[in-house]
Amino acid sequence: MVIQTMVPGDEACREPGLYYRVSGQVEQTADAICLSAGTLLSTDSYMNLFDAGTWHSYTGYRRWGLCVKVRGAGLLRLTAEDADGGERLLGERTFACGEPEELQVPFEEDAAKISFSLQAETNLWLYGARYQCRDDRSGGETERQRHIRVCICTYHRREELQKTLNLFRSSRFFCEQDELYGKLSICVADNASELAPVEEPLLRICHNPNTGGSGGFGRCMREARRDMRRCGITHVVFMDDDAEILLESFYRLYAFLMLQKEEYRDVVVLGRMFRTDLRYVQYTAAEVWNRGDLLHVGSGLDMRKKSSLRHINDCLTEDGRTAEYGGWWFAAYPMRFVEKNDPEPYFLHCDDVEYGLRHRAVCSQTGARVPVILNGIQVWHETAERRQNPVLSYYDMRNTLFVNWKYGLETEEALFARGLRGIRGAHAERDYLTERLRILAVWDFCRGMRWLECQDSGRLHRALGKKRHASAAGNAGRLLAAAVRFRFFWMPQQKRKDKEKHAKAFEHHFSCNR
Repeated sequence: MVIQTMVPGDEACREPGLYYRVSGQVEQTADAICLSAGTLLSTDSYMNLFDAGTWHSYTGYRRWGLCVKVRGAGLLRLTAEDADGGERLLGERTFACGEPEELQVPFEEDAAKISFSLQAETNLWLYGARYQCRDDRSGGETERQRHIRVCICTYHRREELQKTLNLFRSSRFFCEQDELYGKLSICVADNASELAPVEEPLLRICHNPNTGGSGGFGRCMREARRDMRRCGITHVVFMDDDAEILLESFYRLYAFLMLQKEEYRDVVVLGRMFRTDLRYVQYTAAEVWNRGDLLHVGSGLDMRKKSSLRHINDCLTEDGRTAEYGGWWFAAYPMRFVEKNDPEPYFLHCDDVEYGLRHRAVCSQTGARVPVILNGIQVWHETAERRQNPVLSYYDMRNTLFVNWKYGLETEEALFARGLRGIRGAHAERDYLTERLRILAVWDFCRGMRWLECQDSGRLHRALGKKRHASAAGNAGRLLAAAVRFRFFWMPQQKRKDKEKHAKAFEHHFSCNR
């Protein structure tokens, strides 16, 4: 089975250093990379190195094969880089062929990062390369069937969405003659109800009220449950409508899901986010919530540099903390979890956070608790700081308080202090509209989860957008009212509930031990 195909470059990022390293002269055409005599090309790069260690950890396989299609004369070398940076030669082969020929190099490896290099003796054409798994699959074909449902929530992003859908339509998943045909389907929840509805075997576009990202993805989840048995859906990928993708990311994801061990069938596979302004820079690979003060895995790394690849698929922050979740620019969840879990109605922001923390809690006793990242599975997406505005600040504040309260990450006093810090920060910057909306966020948090579940999120969002002016004097009164509500009504109520909960637990324990 093919698990990774060489990517020579893509319009999503035209930086060659992301795909290969070269010493000498190369020219790239539509179907080949042309190396001049004496040129050395190596694939120890972000997109094209093969991390045999990660693949072995999650699949148990260790027998692999490299297939390289070339024309010309030269030397092919296959190299393994160990965790300490040391290199080993796994195999080499000289060749001279006047017509395109496939060179096969079998190897066994369960720990190192693998790459190959080509040294051109004459002008040399590289037509492609792929890594394959040579181990026999455990289990029959029926047991190993996989189907990916891509869920996209869109709102006034017609152009970006159409580009993504056209790319999928050109993929192997939509080609009836390909073995991957029908292994991926797409559902788009159109929150603006401006696109023509589509009902095709592999694509559905459905109109949805403007219930935000959480409402749109929730609609996609319901559609996935409806199609689960008909399509055989096993995994769901949540993806933003303006994310720029590579099809190879989905081919690698599918291969990984096909080969994964049974004990990891509940694992979440995350796609990295690369910047759109500096397209070779990784914004984040995965996240640690850290009570709302986010920690990113591999943030700000220039992925052209070899030093950035040393721990490329380790899901750890710089201080050694394990990632907890990933953003819904690209996150693949098992259908068995999606089948039973809807997102919280947060409208915008923190829906992916809460969903990831919930999955982590459910899988706390298994290895599936830790998400997986793989090089070559990523999107290019605008970063969060470029999207900030006062309305989004309201959702950031309100939903962060809800997440931390739900999972007991902060005491009532700490939640109160967090709210005040955010409000004072906006006041110090004289951003009085943001200050006003953050005060409202604290007030609405005190209304409780039942209010959040029952209110009309679209109507609330429109009302927030109409608030365009605020003053320091007006905010002072609003802040006093919100602080009194939080401190003297919400907090005592929560502590009373805690006492009742502890009393019931004691009662239950006493009755069981009489």
